[in-house]
Amino acid sequence: MSRYKALIVLLLSCTVYAVCLYQLAQVDFQTILVIRSLHSSFMEGLGTLGNRLGDGLTLIVLCVGLWGVGAIWKNKAYQRSGIDGVVAHAMAGIAVQMLKHLIGRPRPRFTHQQAFDYGPSWQTGLDAFPSGHAAASMAVAAVLARYFPKGAWMWYGAAFFVGVSRVIRGSHFPTDVLGGALLGFLIGYVWARPLREWRVNLVQAVLQTLPSVVVASLLVIIAVMIYSFPP
Repeated sequence: MSRYKALIVLLLSCTVYAVCLYQLAQVDFQTILVIRSLHSSFMEGLGTLGNRLGDGLTLIVLCVGLWGVGAIWKNKAYQRSGIDGVVAHAMAGIAVQMLKHLIGRPRPRFTHQQAFDYGPSWQTGLDAFPSGHAAASMAVAAVLARYFPKGAWMWYGAAFFVGVSRVIRGSHFPTDVLGGALLGFLIGYVWARPLREWRVNLVQAVLQTLPSVVVASLLVIIAVMIYSFPP
């Protein structure tokens, strides 16, 4: 694919991303109201489990553990996956923190109405978008799926669970999670492959995520509409 075609694909894909995030944002507040109405100890437990699973320390221990196993077994795949996982995690973390404080979106617990302001801020609680847990988990999952493709369903499944748990826990809106997961996947996918081919890999990553982003957005919107407006 030529650079011109790649640019066109990226621009069109970014348009689709923007439309999906915008439409999903229209039901963000309603989603949180639904979650609050379903408050239960079971959901709290799921939220806590996902929070711990996607915690930075947990992901770092996982990656370092893989590197250690690789060093003991003389297995380069394990070693590289551990190193790339740590780097992808760090890159996702830096990107997330920059966006969080540049956008300054309030977290659900600080939101009591549908409309709220955006803007650069270092204030605690104004750091919702994008979700750091979702970004880091998906970045590491993308790396591990590259080195251990047979377990891709497990890595992505765990990252998906982490993202959902952040909404259940009331720490993030759906758009925060979707934006973080998308950012993390792109970083992890590109980093785990030859950097000299980063343009091609970026286009591939974008094309792979488009169906998931569209479907995820539609499912959340439809679910919230059905729950909010029962027959």
